[in-house]
Amino acid sequence: MPCTQSPYKDYHYEERRVGSSVEFTVKNLSKTRAKIITTYATCLLNKVVVVLLMLATTSIWLEEHKPAYQYVGESTLSKIATAYPQWLLGFLRNKTPTIALLSLWVLAIMALMKRPYKIESLFVVHGIGLQVYSSGGYYFMGQTTFLNLDSIIDLVIHEGFKGLEVIFFMTILVKDKDRTVVIFPDLLPRRELLERVWRESRTCLYSDQPERFRKPELK
Repeated sequence: MPCTQSPYKDYHYEERRVGSSVEFTVKNLSKTRAKIITTYATCLLNKVVVVLLMLATTSIWLEEHKPAYQYVGESTLSKIATAYPQWLLGFLRNKTPTIALLSLWVLAIMALMKRPYKIESLFVVHGIGLQVYSSGGYYFMGQTTFLNLDSIIDLVIHEGFKGLEVIFFMTILVKDKDRTVVIFPDLLPRRELLERVWRESRTCLYSDQPERFRKPELK
């Protein structure tokens, strides 16, 4: 079975120019507005459900642990909790330790912080260098790599294999390094997009070095 790879046309691509700098951003979102709205709406709905369930869980927990808060049992949150399975209601009402409730809240917060899509970007600043960013699975995660102009040899598009599929990926050749830095390492967009980013990035980065754009003379 060949490895799956989203086609280039399905990526949400953004190109933003500010003065002598340019930023290229790729997200694994569809370009279709309706699909983008659906993705955001589904993510928001999931987060609302998680918050309501955790507030209802806390309401039930307070009924047993904080007698002074008995009025909470008549609230809408408590009514939501009545839809819970009986074993879960029994677990919450049988003097559930505080650490158990806190653990549930930690899991809920992790669910709320989960990112619904992947973001990878390349930020190029003329005369200074470039910055590569790749988001993680959560909003507080991400990896950023900055390379100054003096440490960059060039940007190159490679051809390789992923399983049985031919893929293309763009890398930054770095001086005094035994490895290269891959741009868009997880999304791996199609060649058409990589060629555009490669061309625009080199133009921005080396606009004052015309010798880099000359074709080699064949002897």
